Parts: sequence; C-alpha cells; structure tokens
Amino acid sequence: MRWLKRSAGAVLGLIVLAAAALAAYGWWSVPAERASYRLAAPIGEVVITIDSDGIPTIDAKSERDLAFGVGFMHGRDRLWQMEMNRRVGRGELAEVLGAQALEADRFLRTLGIHRAAAAQFARLPDEAKALLKAYADGVNAWTREAMPVRPPEFVLLGVKPGDWEPVDTVAWAIMMAYDLGGNWGTESLRLQLARRLPGARIDELLPPPPGTRLPRHADYQAFYARLGVYAQGGATPSTSANATRDPLAVAGGGGLIDPIPGGVDGVGSNNWVVHGQHSSSGKPLLANDPHLSLAAPAIWYFTRQRAPAIEVSGATLPGAPSVILGRTRGVAWGFTNTGPDVQDLYLEEVNSDGAARTPAGWQPLKVRRETIRVRGESDHELVVRESRHGPIISDVNRPLRETIDGKRFAIALRWTALDADNLSVLAAPAMNKAQTTSQLREALRLYVAPQQNVVMADTLGNAEFIAAGRVPLRRPDNDLQGLAPAPGWDERYDWVGDIAFDQLPQQSVTRFLATANQRIVGDDYPYFISAEWAHPGRKHRIEELLAAKGNHDAESMRQIQHDLKHTHDQTLLQWLPRVSSKHPLAPKALAALKRYQESPLAAATGDAATGTFLYWQWTAEVSRRLFAKPMGEPLYGALYGRRDFRTAMNGVLTRDDAAWCGTEASSGQRRCDAIVNAAFDAALDALQASQGTDPATWRWDRAHAARSEHRPFSQVAVLRDLFEVRTPSVGDTYSVMVGKVRGRPPSPFANEFSASLRAVYDLAEANASAASVIFSTGQSGNPFSTHYRDLAARWGSGGSSAYIDLARPTARGQLSLQGVAQGSTR
Repeated sequence: MRWLKRSAGAVLGLIVLAAAALAAYGWWSVPAERASYRLAAPIGEVVITIDSDGIPTIDAKSERDLAFGVGFMHGRDRLWQMEMNRRVGRGELAEVLGAQALEADRFLRTLGIHRAAAAQFARLPDEAKALLKAYADGVNAWTREAMPVRPPEFVLLGVKPGDWEPVDTVAWAIMMAYDLGGNWGTESLRLQLARRLPGARIDELLPPPPGTRLPRHADYQAFYARLGVYAQGGATPSTSANATRDPLAVAGGGGLIDPIPGGVDGVGSNNWVVHGQHSSSGKPLLANDPHLSLAAPAIWYFTRQRAPAIEVSGATLPGAPSVILGRTRGVAWGFTNTGPDVQDLYLEEVNSDGAARTPAGWQPLKVRRETIRVRGESDHELVVRESRHGPIISDVNRPLRETIDGKRFAIALRWTALDADNLSVLAAPAMNKAQTTSQLREALRLYVAPQQNVVMADTLGNAEFIAAGRVPLRRPDNDLQGLAPAPGWDERYDWVGDIAFDQLPQQSVTRFLATANQRIVGDDYPYFISAEWAHPGRKHRIEELLAAKGNHDAESMRQIQHDLKHTHDQTLLQWLPRVSSKHPLAPKALAALKRYQESPLAAATGDAATGTFLYWQWTAEVSRRLFAKPMGEPLYGALYGRRDFRTAMNGVLTRDDAAWCGTEASSGQRRCDAIVNAAFDAALDALQASQGTDPATWRWDRAHAARSEHRPFSQVAVLRDLFEVRTPSVGDTYSVMVGKVRGRPPSPFANEFSASLRAVYDLAEANASAASVIFSTGQSGNPFSTHYRDLAARWGSGGSSAYIDLARPTARGQLSLQGVAQGSTR
C-alpha cells in the first residue's frame, strides 16, 4: 500500500503545482495598474490615470497621441475582444475557431466587409488616416512591447494576437452598421412565406405596429409565382430546419456580429432629452440606454479623454478611438436605432454564361476567389459573385439558396454601408470636439450608417433631435418598396438617391422628447424611411413618466430607466373571463393574472413575478397554436424567440380571426376560444414543470437572469463559468428597463438582449465627466481581473444608486507612456 500512498501524494502534488501555476498565470496576465512604458513609437508623454472601476482618464498633448493612448488601453484591457472584432471584419474566424465558423467567414467574405473598408479608408482625409494609424500603433504597442503574457483565450486556443491595422477600424464600423441597420432578413422571410401564404396573410403575420401602416405593395405570392422564382421540388419553409439561420450567429453571439434575420420583435433602445425649463437646475437633462446582445466582456469600454481642443468622456467601442456615446464640456448626446430600410434584396436573373439581366441587357457578373483558412482542415476556396447591386448572398445563405431556382435566379444585397463614400468614421472625432448642439449636428453630416435617432443637449440650454444617417429614395412606382426581393433587371426598383440631410427628421425640443425605436415621422412626412418600427409602448411610457413630474433631475431620469411596467398591448388578458380550466394551478393563476392586468410589472417576486411568468408562457403557447402550422413548424421554431409575433397575435385575437384560429364561432363562443383555453392549460403545465407547483415561489429575476455570452467559451462547458457573466435581472421585452425574454429552450425566460449601458447627463455643469453611467459586465476582458464582472450585479440590480459618477473618480493606478527607440518595462 506504500506505493499507493506515494502515487496519491504525487497526484496531489501535481494538482497543487497546477493550481499554483494557474494562480501565477492569472496574476501575471492581469496588467499592472502602476507602470511606466518606454515605447518605440513617435509619441509624446501620455499619462493614464485608472480609477477604482477600471475606467481610464487619458491625458495627451495631441489628438494623435490621445488616439495612441486609447488604442493602448483597448489592447491592454480588451485584446481578445479586439482579436475577434478584427477577424470578423476580415472573415478569418475559422482560422482560430475551426469549421464551425466557416459559414460565418463565407458570408463575411461574400459581403466583402474588409474590401469595402479598404475602399472607404482610401477616401479618408490624411489627418483621419493618421488618427486611425496612431490608434492602431497604440494597440500594437501593447501587444508587441508591453503585454506580460497573452490573455487566457489566446493561450487556450494556442494563437497569437494579430496586428491591428487602420482599416480594421473601418471594417468594425461597417459591422456595427450590419447589426443595427439591417432588414434583409425580413425580406428573405417574406419571400419564403409567399410559397405558403397569400400577401394579405403575410401582412397579418408581419404587421406594422399600431398606428402605422405598410406602404402599398404587390401581393408577394402572386408576384413571385408570376416570375417563377421558386425551386421546383426543393425545400420549403416547412421542411428547411435552418430557414432563418444567420451564418454569423455561429461565431458565438455577443453584440455586433449576432444579427437576427427575419426581424426582431420588442428590442431596441431608449433615449430622451428634457429641456431646461422642465429641470430642477434650469439646464437640459439627457438619458440613453442602447439595447444590444449581452456580451462578456461588454461591447462598451468607458474612457475620459483629454487633449488640446478635446475633453470628452463616455463609451468607446474597442476597435475605434473616439467616444461614441457621451459628452464634452459643452454638449451631450445619445443614440437609439432608427431602423431604416437601407438594405434591399434583388432577384437577379442569371444565365449559364455567368451574366445577369439588367435594364441595359445581359452583363457579366463580377467574380473573385477567396481562400479561407480553416483550423484543423484544408483551406476552403470560395467563389464570390457580384451584380450591379452588390454581392450575391444566395450563394452563401442556405434559406435563400433552397428557396429560389438557382439555375435561373440569384439574390444580391444592396446596402448603404458598403458604399465607397460611406465615411462614417469621420463623424465621431468631430463629435468629440463639439461644444454645442449646432456643432454636433454639423459633425453628424459626416455620418452615413447605421441611421440613429440622436438626442442632444448643451450647456447653453439647447435641446435637439435628428435622425442622422443615409436613407435611400425609392421610386413611387416601386410596388415592393424594399419589403421583399425585387427584380434586379427592372430599373423601377433601383434606388434614385438619398434623403438630403436637411430633410431628415429633426426638431428643436422645448419640453421633452423621447425615442424608443418607434415611428419618428407622421403621415405628412414625404419620404419612406422604414416599415419596421418598434411598438410605441416604451416611448409612450417614458413620456408618461416625464409628464408626471414638474421638474426633473438626474435621479428622476435614472428612476425612469428602471421602470418595469409592461408596455405592449395585452389583448390576451381580455380573454381571462372566458378561460375555462380544470388545471390544479388554474385558480391561483387566474387570480394572479387579474392582479397583473391591473399592474403589469416585470418584478422579481410576488404577484408581479407570477403574473409575468404566466403571461409570457401563455402568449407563447397561443402564438405557437396560431402560427406554427401555417408558417411551417421548422420555420416558426427557428424564428420564435427572435420574433414573438405579439402584434400579430393581438391582431388575430382582436378580429377573432377564423382564418388563423381555424374554427367558426358557435353559440356563446368565439372563434379563438379553443386555442386560448388549450394554450392556458399548456402554459400551466410548462410552468409547473419548470418553476414548481407553488406560484408564490416563482422567481422572475432568477429565471430571467441576464446572460452575457463569451465568444467562444460560453460554448465550452468546463470554461463557461469562468468566462460567461450571469446576474439576476428584472423587466421584460416591453418594459422601459428592457430585458428581452429569450423565448426558446433551454432557458426560455433568460435575458440575453438588454441595456448595454445606462447613462444620464446633467448639462447644469460644464464638465465633460458630469455623467452617471453603468454597464453590463466590467472594464476588463480578462476573467482573472477584478474588473471583469464587478459591475454586473450593480447593472442588474435595478437600483439608481448603482451608477458610476464619472465626475468623481477615485484614483487607483497610473500609467505613463513615453516614446523612445527601445522596449518597455512593466
């Protein structure tokens, strides 16, 4: 037995040594908070003070040195995130993630993100190129000269950081536009649905929000049948399991590379501005909380930046030097997504000679070849085709490829963000120097994509709004108006210019103004912007709360950001008196829903939590029974959760629509009674199985926990707990404090799409840091750092006291960067 004891001791010793090595690596991988670096870079001294939340104040003697310092800190704290951002822009994910990322690379290479970025970069003024070069030099100075060891993701995957190049910043800006300005998936969805449903029923399934209407359009089903576009005997929406699968989603989610084809219900952002006449200080107030897919680390990185003619604080995107959301000494601003229709799909009629039909006759498609490296496998060769409208995406999108007759047709994407004259990267540096709303508005003239609802306010007392960005114009005789793929050979479907900047929606604000992705124009606005506005409930609730108080202050603004009231129309609850159920939970459930109907708050516990569970599960069961069979089960299953079909369901119930409910009314009955009652019992069965038999114990904050996904280690069970960030959260898809209900297994109530940050700006103080902010994880991208997840619980708590006061930092460390012709010291 002595040998057994020796063996056990040896194993224990190895475990201790491994633990010690891991602890040592973890300590060494976290950058020092006090250090001087002598760098081989043409910069003057840059001094970086780091506060107790890990937020740096970067002081430099020139704008280029400031950009260098921001790049250095982005590389220091977010290197793996930047590596993924760089590889997304280049379509090089499979080189490190293997075959699972190949479809994403094929799609990205076909879009030509990096090629478009290079063309846009070539058009930038020399000073803008120099600024992006200085930023890239800062990132690379960290990796080449200052990094003590590679961050854990690089070690685990056995890869080295790539060099950041100026064009990578432009590519990342295009990817941001893809996430926030895309609607091609909804066009694709209408094309697929038209194989099964007439146009009128498609419009009922994908309706505009209340108070708006779709533009007049052709009947999709008859239109495509006449053209003969569909594959004969191929997959239909009822049999294609990947009917809406986005090739980019395989990259692992987490922000800007996880868009959702087929549209998104109930997601968006909030911002609002209050004129000084309605504030306690007499100066304007401004609030902003942009909603994005939750990621670990968070998509945003906060900085305070100071250089001659620049003093700005707020949220940056790792990959770009300027503050995107924030304020200067004189002016503050906030964004929400406008949701413009800036993407159109075109059906290109093609022939065997590699040409596409155009208004001028047959013209050859452009063809290029791309080589994609795949980890552990041989290189993949990709042939990319491009028409006069843009890249042929049906070659790399399975649902489109399976839907159309590929021998006769292909589908191309036209998109504003790919245009060579998209110089949006010029806007943020100009905004960071603005001191008034008029100067900020002029900076926004440079902005192309994605169009944003911008509220702004300055210390002079001005408050304004503009929807900034490029929006294409379509001809009046275009009978599709960007709602579905259009014939590429017919010039009436071509774009005919853009809405002039001075004709974009804009106004001065004299009381208050809120946007929440709702329709921002009236019926008298002469141009078409979008048919896919969000439900106006959040906007109306914000305005209700703003109107309820005479004079606001920063605290009342923060309280509004945490409002939990469900704001969508709750038509289903009108059926409560008609519910007939023998389920053992029915009496408690009906009582809870009646109380919830009076006060629909998505709170953590109690009646509000019980009612929230019941309402969301019940609507899910009704929706499935109404729409899954007509759409086809696989297509519905792929979409639900991304879309919750709430507005469509409300329309069916309001009309008591036999076409969807499948029965005619009998004496004392409504057409939809059978579906509503069956769905109620199914909802109780599901909740009893998942949450327990006592509704009083159901915890919404736990089931609705916010999940910030890490790319790629959320997909690796043994690493998930180290890299992924989870925290209890409240709210739901339609509350001002948004937490989108996931809607699909294995965690149907989880929150994966929420406020990526919350910020409130008080213009009473001419201080570039006069702001209170909070965001979803922490400043660091290293899971061994105390700043990796230290803000998550504060962000998820729902308390206005959790915010960081940017104007009152507690210094914790300081870095000094000096340019010399030699290496660095730690």
